[in-house]
Amino acid sequence: MPDSSDQEKLFPSDIPILMYHKIDPRNEVGINAVSPERFRSHIQWLHSHGYETVTFSDLDKTPLPEKPVILTFDDGYLSVYKHALPIMHEYGMRGVVYAISGFLGRHNTWDVNLGGITFLHLHADALKELQEFGWEIGAHTVTHRGLTLLKADEIRRELKESKQLLESRLGRSVNSVAYPFGLCNEEVRNIADEVGFKHGCVCLRHGLEISDILMLPRIPVYQFDRGAQLQKKLNLKSSDLEYFKLRMLSYPAVFTPWYQKMFKHELVLDP
Repeated sequence: MPDSSDQEKLFPSDIPILMYHKIDPRNEVGINAVSPERFRSHIQWLHSHGYETVTFSDLDKTPLPEKPVILTFDDGYLSVYKHALPIMHEYGMRGVVYAISGFLGRHNTWDVNLGGITFLHLHADALKELQEFGWEIGAHTVTHRGLTLLKADEIRRELKESKQLLESRLGRSVNSVAYPFGLCNEEVRNIADEVGFKHGCVCLRHGLEISDILMLPRIPVYQFDRGAQLQKKLNLKSSDLEYFKLRMLSYPAVFTPWYQKMFKHELVLDP
């Protein structure tokens, strides 16, 4: 594993990574669905404060913008294509979408879906179009199960097969991964490295400091966040209270992998 100085060369520590999920006008039982109107206010705020988006693929290019930010979208929902893409394109911004390869074009039946509301995932053609607009497509496993609850051979299949399937559909290398629910340990990290990922994303439960480019912390954005709230998130290292609040809000997500393990047996990959 590279030391901290090597990590700094590979991933500048001053680039914040924001984490979104759905950009959708529908209300759900949860806090991850940001309305298109609220999302527009976020993009307007970032633009007015001089932030420019980059992707992980841009990091080997020089020079980077003066105020770079990476916007990531987990689960690869169709709403990102329908709502986030046109808003961001209007402001010359691009994002990183993490797609669940086993659910392309399908509803999110891997999730708990409280209230019976389901959401459609991106299909391959929409992913290709996002790619044509300069977005980066990353992997989010095959079935969106918690990798730390799986055996090594299952972890390897989830990571390797998701990478391979997306690459075959997109005709381009898929070099970054977001671990479902932000769950990652040394075994998961090492297998991600083994199958060829260059960057990996976790959540704030792993801390704020960047010590490993395969375990990069991200800052979640929720449906109640206004544009001005982004300032606290982008300066999270100087706000212990905001950091504590975001960590607490992230913990309920760890119950879903256990729900899947007990009730979603259809997610197990065939031998």
